[in-house]
Amino acid sequence: MIKGAMNDDIGTTKIYLPFNNNFESAFVSDEMGILAPCSGSVKSLTMKVGSVTANATYSIEVGKVKPGSASTVTIIDTQTRDLTSSNDYDVFTVLFDDDATIAPSDLIVFSVQTDVDAASSQNYYFSAIIAWDYSSLPKDDTTYT
Repeated sequence: MIKGAMNDDIGTTKIYLPFNNNFESAFVSDEMGILAPCSGSVKSLTMKVGSVTANATYSIEVGKVKPGSASTVTIIDTQTRDLTSSNDYDVFTVLFDDDATIAPSDLIVFSVQTDVDAASSQNYYFSAIIAWDYSSLPKDDTTYT
């Protein structure tokens, strides 16, 4: 399990979730990525929201950046979750498809956005489950390109 938190006003602009500190930002920030030590499968993302002021569809994406690229994100799965204004401080989980897989050295990123501005700036908490395949750990010194 990998966890993070942030204070933000999630809205119609995609933001990348920070797993290394609490500052969301554009993808190129160093807080966004999780470097895969071996192959794996991204299973789920769980998020606790704050006060929801309008009905909204949350779009959660998981993507990867291959070695040799600085910022080209390939989206490997997108899931949505509908929340209503009565979902204040609720927690939701999205399950990713079986083909949401990663290879050793992939940089994994998660993003979120909503179809409307449904909240003000507030705290969000999240965790991701990744099933690692430790049999794919490098057996020798390795450079990925």
